[in-house]
Amino acid sequence: MTLTARIVHIGRDPHSDEVLARGGDAEAQSILQRSGFFPDIALLSAVGYAAQHDPDFASDVHALHDLTLGAQVADRAERIRVAEHSEAATAAITKLVAPHDGVLPTVSEVLHSTADFLEGLGDEADPANTDRVRYFAEHPDTHEWPGAPTHR
Repeated sequence: MTLTARIVHIGRDPHSDEVLARGGDAEAQSILQRSGFFPDIALLSAVGYAAQHDPDFASDVHALHDLTLGAQVADRAERIRVAEHSEAATAAITKLVAPHDGVLPTVSEVLHSTADFLEGLGDEADPANTDRVRYFAEHPDTHEWPGAPTHR
């Protein structure tokens, strides 16, 4: 990635009041789309973009990236619970499933990497653990391992 791809210029069109963004890459585009095109300057800066922007986009609010990952996911759930219309709920869930940097695709990648690591251990690896991790990577919609004993 070139250094210029890490520079994002954000401003407001003086005639239409529309937010305009120039520069950046797929990650910057994803951040802007998920923020409803109201620029999250703090988040762009936190992930390494030089965000050049109009003063009215500056925010003294702590960005979501200051929260732990679990707290960020819990925040999404709360936003969905209190949503008063489908657009708000859709915006909240989109941050979880975004193909470029959403939580679900990233968790799947982590699980696949973990299974690959376990397989690479050779004799030291427990094949059952490797199979279990791979199963969850390929079946993100399940919470139970099919071979696990049931608790009553």
